[in-house]
Amino acid sequence: MNTGGLDLRLAGAAGAAWLVTLGCLDRPATVAVGAVVAGFIGLLLVVVSRRPSSAGLALLLLGVVAGAACTGLRVWSRDNSPLTGLARHGAAVSVDLIVTDDPRPVSHPSAFGPPPVVLRGRVVEITSAGRTSAVGGQLLVVATDHRWALLLPSQRITASGRLEPAQGGDLTVAVLSARGPPERVAAPSGLQRAAGGLRSGLRAACRALPAKERGLLPGLVLGDTNRLDPALADAFRATGLTHLVAVSGTNCAIVCGAVLLLARRLRAGRRASAVLAGLALVGFVVLARPSPSVLRAAVMGALALLALAIGRSRAALPGLCAAVLLLVLIDPSLARSAGFALSVLATAGLLVLAPPWRDGLRRRRLPRGLAEAVAVPAAAQLACAPVLAAIGGQVGIVAVPANLLAVPAVAPATLLGVAATVLSGVWPQGAAVLARLAGVPTAWLVTVAEHGARVRGGSIPWPPGPTGGMLLAGLLAGGLLLGRVPVVRRTALCAGCVFAVVALPVSVVAPGWPPPGWVLVACDVGQGDALVLNAGRHMAVVVDAGPDAGSVDNCLHRLGVRQVPLIVITHLHADHLGGLAGVLRGRSVGAVEVGPLHEPALAWADLSRQAHAAGIAVLRSRVGERRTVGAVGLQVLGPIAAFHGTRSDPNNSSIVLRVRTAGRTLLLAGDAEVQAQDALLAAGADLHADVLKVPHHGSAYGDPRFFDQVHPLVAIVSVGADNPYGHPSASVLARLQRMGAQTGRTDRDGDLAVAVRAGRLYVISTGAHRPAGRPIHRPAARAPPRHTRATIGTMSAELLAPLRLIAGDEELLVSRAITEVFAAARADDAQAELHQLVAGELTAGGLAELVSPSLFGGRRVVVVRDGQDAAKDVVAALLAHAADLAPDVTLVVTHLGGAKGKALADGLARAGAVVVLCGKLRRPSERVSFVRQEVRAAGGSIDEAGAQALLDAVGTDLRELASACAQLVSDTDGAIDGAAVARCHRGRAEVTGFAVADNALVGDVAGALSSLRWALSLGVDPVPIADALADGIRTVSRVASARRSGSPALAAALRMPVWKVERAQRQARGWSADSLGRAMGLAADLNADVKGQAGDTRYALERAVLAIAAERAKP
Repeated sequence: MNTGGLDLRLAGAAGAAWLVTLGCLDRPATVAVGAVVAGFIGLLLVVVSRRPSSAGLALLLLGVVAGAACTGLRVWSRDNSPLTGLARHGAAVSVDLIVTDDPRPVSHPSAFGPPPVVLRGRVVEITSAGRTSAVGGQLLVVATDHRWALLLPSQRITASGRLEPAQGGDLTVAVLSARGPPERVAAPSGLQRAAGGLRSGLRAACRALPAKERGLLPGLVLGDTNRLDPALADAFRATGLTHLVAVSGTNCAIVCGAVLLLARRLRAGRRASAVLAGLALVGFVVLARPSPSVLRAAVMGALALLALAIGRSRAALPGLCAAVLLLVLIDPSLARSAGFALSVLATAGLLVLAPPWRDGLRRRRLPRGLAEAVAVPAAAQLACAPVLAAIGGQVGIVAVPANLLAVPAVAPATLLGVAATVLSGVWPQGAAVLARLAGVPTAWLVTVAEHGARVRGGSIPWPPGPTGGMLLAGLLAGGLLLGRVPVVRRTALCAGCVFAVVALPVSVVAPGWPPPGWVLVACDVGQGDALVLNAGRHMAVVVDAGPDAGSVDNCLHRLGVRQVPLIVITHLHADHLGGLAGVLRGRSVGAVEVGPLHEPALAWADLSRQAHAAGIAVLRSRVGERRTVGAVGLQVLGPIAAFHGTRSDPNNSSIVLRVRTAGRTLLLAGDAEVQAQDALLAAGADLHADVLKVPHHGSAYGDPRFFDQVHPLVAIVSVGADNPYGHPSASVLARLQRMGAQTGRTDRDGDLAVAVRAGRLYVISTGAHRPAGRPIHRPAARAPPRHTRATIGTMSAELLAPLRLIAGDEELLVSRAITEVFAAARADDAQAELHQLVAGELTAGGLAELVSPSLFGGRRVVVVRDGQDAAKDVVAALLAHAADLAPDVTLVVTHLGGAKGKALADGLARAGAVVVLCGKLRRPSERVSFVRQEVRAAGGSIDEAGAQALLDAVGTDLRELASACAQLVSDTDGAIDGAAVARCHRGRAEVTGFAVADNALVGDVAGALSSLRWALSLGVDPVPIADALADGIRTVSRVASARRSGSPALAAALRMPVWKVERAQRQARGWSADSLGRAMGLAADLNADVKGQAGDTRYALERAVLAIAAERAKP
């Protein structure tokens, strides 16, 4: 068959063999047998017909028969291999195999542990259950030991591990999950050793180049991308230049073309030139390692070179078809290889499309060199576009101009790099000089890729998969046919000019999304959190999923995220978990990570159900874990364990992440409140960060010391507009402003992106309330954060006592006691270490390792928390070590008190431990004293009425009280009274039980109900509200029944503060003895209702408030 001067006789056979191989690979061998029979019958019918025009059909059917037969035999061998049966049962085996391709590190789907190494090998023999047998077949090995990455093709090794079934779709018999390093490693062949030495020589020669060029040049020359910058790799993908960093036909053609040109300059004959080019091709294949991919590239490059050298595409195209047919029959798995498809299509484009396009441009008086420079990349890109669209889900617009701009630099960089590689084995200094020369065109390629990747709208989203590929192929074919019509061609040219003149500049100037260099995006999902960390092209780590699926799905779609190796759900509240289905929708997800607290139970059940349905693992975070996902480094800072008994246990049990990316540090604090923040401070965690995701939507439940320690340049508040919680707190925003942090809010700014460009931080928003892209500069020198409240006492010798027992259940006091000890140790030894352990998880051996003398010296503070939960052997070990501690060790044990574990507490006391009492402050006078001491320690003063007002506003939690005291001193002139508390805590005072009681007792029904509903919406426990009502009624009753009228005398008699007596006297107006008695009865009934008697505590509270307020007007 001949069409338009092209010899397509073998095209049908090659295409048929390719397609039938593709269809039979992942099906039983019987399907291939059926295809062989059908093809053979069709072939017989064609032969019998003896029509001259049937030759092309006969060749096509011959391709079907050959492809199906070869594939069927290989598939039957795969499916009936002994390895397949062992893999079905997950057998533990020892395998002897020969490595057939280069090992390559891959991104681990769950992002945990070191990145696995994947390699392929040919099995020689296998040992299972004590029996050894010789078998064959391809094996895929997945290993985590770094020594696997050092192997070379042709090495024979022994590996142990567990077999798993292969995924199908190729000829891999099974997958071996290897344990440990490879064993009994044999030396590689001489060719592979020579190639390895020269590759190392090129890397050494590139050391003087800048980082990006240093990683790129080995990729251009040899396909060695191990040191290629991930951001640069993304830029190459975005601009369609990825083929340059893989050994392709282009590399082979450049090398052979240079040899041919040199031979012709030396007037060598055609045969001599051909021999020299062939030797150069063989040498390059050895240099780049003769792996299957390199051999395929050599074949395609030789064909392209043939077309270029003899100028006869009629001869080259049948050669291409014959090569495709031969390669598919030898290795049927190539039919599924995207790299093979791209090589074939690119070569076909050069042979079929490039020559007429070049000639057409020359007829329009374009110089020959420029015509070829335009036609060649355009033809290759057009031919490959359907496959690239099917793989990447987008159609690149900048690819053709980027390849056009790259053309002048590719050949010089490749040839100089090859010369440097060859020279490195005999003259390393000369190789370094050539590498520096090669760095000039390599730098140009870096510039083209980076600038091309920044072009807005540089790619158009396209349906991924075979459907999208076939759709684009049809459109391109139709466009090529219509392009032959002059009117259509001129119209298309005009449309292209309009796009280039108008649309393209507008798309470049107008802000795009996501912005270049983005590292973090806070999605505008309303009142909730959904954060996206850029891990690479179309890949991201998602931290929290927001309250609904649609919002987070849309945000990820706008960012082009298709792969999520890791989802982190900081805690299980609905505003962080509710949108999980949106993250999972249509994306590849590796794993979901959760914190230690699986509450609320319904939320945990829902997360487990969704993860199971999606087939992804649910993993628990552990403090200190470090992992890398693409370009993102993650470290879990907290919590050490789940919190219990705090204002909000799920919030305080949030996962806190420290992120390193693009040379910057980000701190993602979930909804961590005062208790969790203090625990991080006490543990000595490194909290300093450039970017802070403000905890708990900017809630006031935070510790000022936490913000001082972070001291961010950028603060991101993820919060919903007009939310009923008063987020973000004005005091938090004011503190961030005083620090000089640029603060962004999703309620006002929409989606917020943090980008890093040329080392600078930028904040870009999709909203219209702030300028986009404002750079943030780090000061040249910044003083350490100032602590506004002294939390460490005098560094006395007592604090350095080797043994310390902290007894009590008040967490703030316990944390401060630990902090004091560690601070004293640091003052004595700046390199002192802090080790915090949980007694219930501790072993005697683990304890001995920490408290035993160290050869390296250095002070250590070992804290054993919750000593009452220690096992008997651990108690014995603690007491034994307490009696004879090493000089550089301070042992601190915390104990809740009580009967449980009393033997440990008594034993430590007898051993001479310094005992620190940290029990709850149960008396009101103790709490007032605590508040006043905190204010004094912060440099202010507060009277008794102000202290009580603060207690009424904030509650009795000491952490929140300490935070409030420091904030008050910071926000005022230091002199605090009740009015100052009311001004600063208006939003919080109105949601306490005391505010509900005050309004009810003075007959303000509307105010009481409003305060009640506000408190319940914030999650305030109904029991304290009921207790506050009862306490208020009792106080009014006591004051009203007293005969003395003077407030000071009455306060002394009733043992109440004067301010409380005066308030009760005001509230007593309008109450009678009988109405107070009835109100006390209503309060008693309410107490029973909120403790379980009533089915609806909310209704019971509202009913009681209405009834109590109504009693005031009765006689």
